[in-house]
Amino acid sequence: MKRLLALLSDRLSPHGTDSARALQEALKAPRFGTPTGKAASVPGCAFLPEALDGADDMLRAAMAGISEELSWRVPGFGRLPDELGARMAAVVLVGPGGMIHHDEVSLGLILLGPRLQYPRHSHAAEELYLVLSGTLQWAIDGQPIGTVRAGQFVHHRPWQGHAMSTGPRPALLFWGWLGDIRGETYSMQD
Repeated sequence: MKRLLALLSDRLSPHGTDSARALQEALKAPRFGTPTGKAASVPGCAFLPEALDGADDMLRAAMAGISEELSWRVPGFGRLPDELGARMAAVVLVGPGGMIHHDEVSLGLILLGPRLQYPRHSHAAEELYLVLSGTLQWAIDGQPIGTVRAGQFVHHRPWQGHAMSTGPRPALLFWGWLGDIRGETYSMQD
């Protein structure tokens, strides 16, 4: 787990914003000790091997042997249709209710199956995404921003509506929430 957290922290460096620095600080695992979350899997985890096949060697090495130890869940706080939620998986690595507890940020991984359209949604938290593998079409406030690939960031202000869709391969992304990180603020807009 420490190897994955360190890798994600390093990958945030190019963003260079206060938001990225706050998330990097939260990823420093020794400060929080041993993870407390229990391993769990959901149907969307079936897409993880293919998503990792499209990832770089460092990410594959960091995920080797720990993906089964992560507390995967269906994203969307119970607000996604079942057929959509079954093709997605998320893990809160650090945050309230996460594998490592933190009160001020929430961050983790989200896995989106192939040819998946994650509808427009918003939340009170400021959010930073980093695509780790795959290619997505992204829209913010209903306006397409184009193709987003591995190594690229997408930032959302609080309450800013956003949607994404994957192509023929699944996508694995890092996400981080700052500010008002309460899940109950999450809402679907379409």
